[in-house]
Amino acid sequence: SFEAHQLLLRENRGAHATLNEAVALSRGHYVNPLNSDDLFAPSRIEMLLRAAQRHQAALVFSNLDWIDSNANLIDPFADARVYALRCKQAASTHHETVGHALISHNIAATTGNLFFARTLFDALSGFRAHRYNHDWDFCLRALWITEPVHIQQPLYRYRFHGSNTIAESTQKNHEEAVRILGEYLTRAFDPLQSGAEFTPNVMRWQERFVSHVLGHGLAVALPPDVFKNYALSLLEGGA
Repeated sequence: SFEAHQLLLRENRGAHATLNEAVALSRGHYVNPLNSDDLFAPSRIEMLLRAAQRHQAALVFSNLDWIDSNANLIDPFADARVYALRCKQAASTHHETVGHALISHNIAATTGNLFFARTLFDALSGFRAHRYNHDWDFCLRALWITEPVHIQQPLYRYRFHGSNTIAESTQKNHEEAVRILGEYLTRAFDPLQSGAEFTPNVMRWQERFVSHVLGHGLAVALPPDVFKNYALSLLEGGA
């Protein structure tokens, strides 16, 4: 084995462009970005690699811990942001699949928590130009190719500090997230889109998928015409 390091200094082109450039320079079969001054648990790569191979999955991520600028764990009962994120993370086990959990919330939380096959990255043409949610967009597009594996142990430490994009405009973040989810749901309600074995969509899960979308408040992102056309197709099928 060997280690190779490259240091590239250039103007800021945005997170998605930097990630795409870095992955393009990689040589391995699997990639895991490490963002900013976040931290990996010592056993992270070994555990996620084993999980990927065991489940033949192209995308794996773990639970997270959140740390402050001094690398101290943040008490979720003392920080509303961390508490909300922990609740979403814990709720993932109540969904039928990891994919269903992912369309409900971005439980992966950050690109640094994504351990993925280089072949998946190439199939998706990398990360797209989103300011806040390029990680979630990547995960949702990946659901059409692979069922992710979610390791319940906290193997990634996300550092909260003043320069996190998560600290920027909540409204803009929300609007971008709704657009991304709306794009996924539009495709998922297309009866001709099959996806992978466990892809959350109408063709694979039928009424159970619709119940999931409605029951978890995801319909707010669903274009009205898409659901209208789906409902009409049901009526025509039953006629």
